[in-house]
Amino acid sequence: MNDDKLIITYDTGNPIPLTEIMQSFEGFNELYKEKNTQLSIKEVRKGSQIFDIVATTIQDFPEMMPYLVSTASTIVNYYNEINTILEFFKSKKNKGKREFTASEAKSAQKIITPLGGDTNAKLILENPVFNGNVTIYNYSDAKTIKEESQKFIEEKSLTHLYWSNLARKEEVGNKSIVPDVFDKSVPTRFGSTAIYQKMVQTPPHPFKHKWRVDLHVEINESKPLKYIISNVVEDLGET
Repeated sequence: MNDDKLIITYDTGNPIPLTEIMQSFEGFNELYKEKNTQLSIKEVRKGSQIFDIVATTIQDFPEMMPYLVSTASTIVNYYNEINTILEFFKSKKNKGKREFTASEAKSAQKIITPLGGDTNAKLILENPVFNGNVTIYNYSDAKTIKEESQKFIEEKSLTHLYWSNLARKEEVGNKSIVPDVFDKSVPTRFGSTAIYQKMVQTPPHPFKHKWRVDLHVEINESKPLKYIISNVVEDLGET
């Protein structure tokens, strides 16, 4: 089918730096999750920054030419996925109540990069299947997506910590579990006496507290040997 494609239009009115186009395409490619296929540029339209993107097979043998995947749902699903992610960071709409990731936020930032320097710029995404689907993101949308995705990335980068053992001494016997790093308890040290006092001595029931912290991790053979808490970002209360 000729309509099994994603049409990407950068309507900026000005030349786009090659680095920005490459970064945007990298973001699009990162969000493509179909196995055994890849995104390919089928056509670049004359006179405009318009690209026809199709799904092609990944060949096991370099001498064989990749061929088009004719299943319309491949690109339709991809088109919907892109818009689900961009719309979330644009307006915080999450109809499916799905979990978004920091890597998706970074990809969204890359996709809208070419819109950053032109207040009249637009990114137009079109999928001709099923009477045509068209989504337009303008400069204001891109600015919001960039800001909100950055907040999301910063939020996700903060580490949640749970105590598994608390000792009376600051330096010995304390252990914690940090699910984002490792699913078992690890010996934990404090970056300062003030941090120890805040996390262990001040709360009435410190064992029940969940924290958001900045963490230094000492690793050996891909496993954490020790956590060092360098900063307490937030007390999330008792669990």
